[in-house]
Amino acid sequence: MQERRLTPRIARNIPLKILHNQSNIITETKNISISGVYFQSEEFLPLMTKLDITILLPENNKKKAKKCCQVKCSGAVVRVEPNMQQKYHVAVFFNEMREREKQKLENYIKQHIS
Repeated sequence: MQERRLTPRIARNIPLKILHNQSNIITETKNISISGVYFQSEEFLPLMTKLDITILLPENNKKKAKKCCQVKCSGAVVRVEPNMQQKYHVAVFFNEMREREKQKLENYIKQHIS
């Protein structure tokens, strides 16, 4: 089967905060690219649901303790699959991201491509 993705993705557990229906979902990525994110949620998220997302990218700065760089964007749910632990695997396509936020995410991904 041919890979359909146009952008590289990395398998990393990066903290996420997702705003949905005036409440926050705190989770972490399973994988991420510049065009979207895949994560697990305890809450069912219907297809095409718009989400406000904050990605907390860890920064490795040798002079300071680890800190996070926030990337804020919005996206739409494009896939939802139940799993055996009564949770859901969710794929979100980023549909709104400022250029500065996109650059931060792109730089992080480039640093971690194996």
